[in-house]
Amino acid sequence: MKYILLIIVVSLSIFSIAQACEDERVHFIEIKNFAFVPANVKVAKGDKVIWVNRDIIAHNIVNRENDNVLSKTLEKGDMFTFIVQNEMNYACGFHPSMLGSLQLIN
Repeated sequence: MKYILLIIVVSLSIFSIAQACEDERVHFIEIKNFAFVPANVKVAKGDKVIWVNRDIIAHNIVNRENDNVLSKTLEKGDMFTFIVQNEMNYACGFHPSMLGSLQLIN
């Protein structure tokens, strides 16, 4: 009986973990040629966004609404991970013409 109960508990745990993984989506944004690629990404709350700097020049991620610097300085090959809570327009703090957005979908 203990083994059956253990199997049920383990099965439910695995199902919960699998469901959580399905609910979270990961979006990759490359920084290359002084641009965010793609520049506009449709996301849901809880999604993970990962920026990867492919340029030889340093960049960072700044929230355009409040000028909050979100990332450290990203050198070539560096990554920055962000969990989406709200829509956001962002830019590179070093190169303000580099623009992007995270647009919430339902």
